[in-house]
Amino acid sequence: MANVNVIAGGVGIVPPAETEEAKFARILLDELKFTQAVVDNLTENGYLVFSELADWGHKAVGKYCGRKQATPLNRGGCNYGDKTIKRLQGLVWQATELKRLNRNVLLDSNTTLELADEWFEEAIAELHKVDHGMEIESPEQFTYNGWKTWERSVYNYLSGKYNLRGIPLSYVIRRETAEAVFDAIEYTVDPESCRVKAAPLKGASFRKDNQDVLKLLKSLCQGTESWKWMETAKGGRAAMIALQEHYNGSAEGERRLNITRADLKELFFKRQDTFPFEKYVSRLKECYNTLEELEVPEYETEKVRTLLDHIQCNHDEVKQCVVLARTNHPENFQAACDYLASEIARIFPDKHPTSNRFTSPNKKKRYQRDRGRNVSNTGTSNHGVKRKNGVDISDPARYYSEAEWKKLDSDTQQALRNHPKRLAKLAKKGKTASVAAATVTTQGEKNKERAETVNALISALSHVASPGNRVRFPANGSNTAVVAAVQQSPAAATPALRFDHNGDPV
Repeated sequence: MANVNVIAGGVGIVPPAETEEAKFARILLDELKFTQAVVDNLTENGYLVFSELADWGHKAVGKYCGRKQATPLNRGGCNYGDKTIKRLQGLVWQATELKRLNRNVLLDSNTTLELADEWFEEAIAELHKVDHGMEIESPEQFTYNGWKTWERSVYNYLSGKYNLRGIPLSYVIRRETAEAVFDAIEYTVDPESCRVKAAPLKGASFRKDNQDVLKLLKSLCQGTESWKWMETAKGGRAAMIALQEHYNGSAEGERRLNITRADLKELFFKRQDTFPFEKYVSRLKECYNTLEELEVPEYETEKVRTLLDHIQCNHDEVKQCVVLARTNHPENFQAACDYLASEIARIFPDKHPTSNRFTSPNKKKRYQRDRGRNVSNTGTSNHGVKRKNGVDISDPARYYSEAEWKKLDSDTQQALRNHPKRLAKLAKKGKTASVAAATVTTQGEKNKERAETVNALISALSHVASPGNRVRFPANGSNTAVVAAVQQSPAAATPALRFDHNGDPV
């Protein structure tokens, strides 16, 4: 029965409300310029309303339209034009976006060509982002002293990784349990953050993403002290919550507070070439950020005082800069840092750090004491140089001086002795020596043969030559007497002297 309203001048009939199916078809035909054949084809394949386009997929739409265009019209084919395909992909993106944001998937009656084209551009941008991802450095292995930094790095890394629905995987470890509600302004400013907040923590998509995050956390925590707190977790979200509950607890907070304050006491700037000022300031900021996270922030005046009091550089210009910074920036830590950084860069333009190990001298000992475990004194620099007790052991086959060898412990010495590269080098040296010895031996044998030939020739001449026709050998120098003796001894069957390979008497 039709609804009726009494209006001035009589009774008016109110037309029935437009159904979603009718509105969808009308907008496709009238606003987006789809042909009737395209609308009919979509309807025949089950796409009757706008909400049914959600999660269809950008690439899937292109394949669908390609198949329909390749199919004869009398067998269910349809001629989709290029612009029609793009606008359909834009509609699919908008329907998917509304579903990701937990909104009603309804097509606005004011949808226009320009709006559909804008949705298509959004779809292309998202497709590129999901396919290629963001160039974010993978988090480092878990470390206790860097818990907050590590936690942020994991969240940032997952923010650049997307699931099959185009939602950043960071939604798995967000702090909020319920899906957030946000307004249009917030969505306009940061749509990706809204997707993270609105993503449901249930369903097949979440179960898969939850396991992917768990794999990442296991790879970062296994073998560290954090493993015992998360090893029984069944998913990435539960694992991160377990770590947060432990390391953000009051006992751990007090422990980190003590370590941070001890770090502040041990941080000093003395030389630009060994511990640069930029590193000094960065370490100070890390400490102050930790104090803020623990809700015990330092006052600006205290930050400036610590910054300046711990500069123990003996350079006169640096001392003057410290005085000026104390006068001009007594309550602005960042301004004091900026001023000193520019001045120190001017004073030491060519100074570069000579070591990559800028850790305060007692920090490793303190962590060793607090954590009850050994700290290795073997390290590798950013340039690939491996050192042990200050000795470069990057090349196990090289020559080590006596002083260097004494610095190495017995285990390292044994490892170097048995290293394949060193053994191969020694084997090669042995082979070279053998070849040289063989060469000498061969040459000696040749000399012996030549000497025997000389002696045989002398002997033969002694037997054959008659006294009247004795062969005379020209002789000069020190050999004259020897040769004369041989030539004047007719009775001698064999000369008493022996000769070497050069013909000289032995």
